[in-house]
Amino acid sequence: MEKLACIQKGIQIQHLVVPYLLNTIFTQQRKKHPVDYKELLETISPTVQSRVIQKEETLRLQQAIKTLPETDRAVISMNLDGY
Repeated sequence: MEKLACIQKGIQIQHLVVPYLLNTIFTQQRKKHPVDYKELLETISPTVQSRVIQKEETLRLQQAIKTLPETDRAVISMNLDGY
């Protein structure tokens, strides 16, 4: 019984220690190999802006479709599958 209690206590301690150790290791690695996020953001910025514009256009299109009569909406929705 004592052995089982020790194992259970060890498992509980492991749940506390492992995340702490992983965080320490990752922090040390980030300090050794810093990442220049500004450079990365500049490369993906056009893609993000393009997606924002596309989302705005999609919302405007959806709003315009909602104003149409039901039969027209049905015809358009069949042709805009996945838009």
